[in-house]
Amino acid sequence: MSDAMAESVWIAAPGVVAVREEALPAVAPGHVHVRALVSGISHGTEMLVYRGQAPPDLPLDLPTLQGSFRFPIKYGYASVGRVAAVGPGVEDLRPGDLVFVHHPHQTEYVVPSALPVRLPPDLPVETGVFVANLETAVNVVLDAGARLGERVLVFGQGVVGLLLTSLFRRAGAALVMVVDPIPRRRALAREMGADVTLAPDEGVAETVYHLTEGVGADVVVEASGNPEALRHALPCVAFQGTVVVASWYGTKPVTLDLGDA
Repeated sequence: MSDAMAESVWIAAPGVVAVREEALPAVAPGHVHVRALVSGISHGTEMLVYRGQAPPDLPLDLPTLQGSFRFPIKYGYASVGRVAAVGPGVEDLRPGDLVFVHHPHQTEYVVPSALPVRLPPDLPVETGVFVANLETAVNVVLDAGARLGERVLVFGQGVVGLLLTSLFRRAGAALVMVVDPIPRRRALAREMGADVTLAPDEGVAETVYHLTEGVGADVVVEASGNPEALRHALPCVAFQGTVVVASWYGTKPVTLDLGDA
């Protein structure tokens, strides 16, 4: 693989997205060359970056990312592609393998062989990009520590929120309640296992306490990306219950009236 080969990279600046050519490095020992097929855009995190709402001096936290959130920046972390070539010493991947990689939006890239996750060969490539979201949802459920038979409330039914609804149902929650302003999302939540779906203006706290005999939700997860939702989530939790903030608000202001909780 020649150092002169170029790859296309999406670069973001405030309010701007551009495509740039970069040199593709040689496939070194222990590395693999991947050609991307699809790349998923994170509406939450990437819109924060695009709008300049990510702290500019915060270090980027994936091995495929470099620098900070200062512009210009290449970003993204949900790429599905096929292995094009492997370097010496790589035994667990071979050319043609379908893989998921936490990598920015790029047509081709070279990464250490430990980073790609091999996917089933017949998996639709568009489905593969949800590996990142599923990883997030599984970790949130583990952080929440919900026990068998507990009552759970999830704010936000985007991709991660819907996955949380499904996982809490599968984990044995006795009651799964969700809040989202979009009717289509609430309908999808029902399909994913929600018992109760509410719009934010439907008296959420009152409904939760009614359904839990005045106790409140044992676990509340805020996954909407809206700081205002956290203020409404806190009054819904039971005494000694658990609140998990699954959203990243960036520099959005978070205002809480703990006297209401």
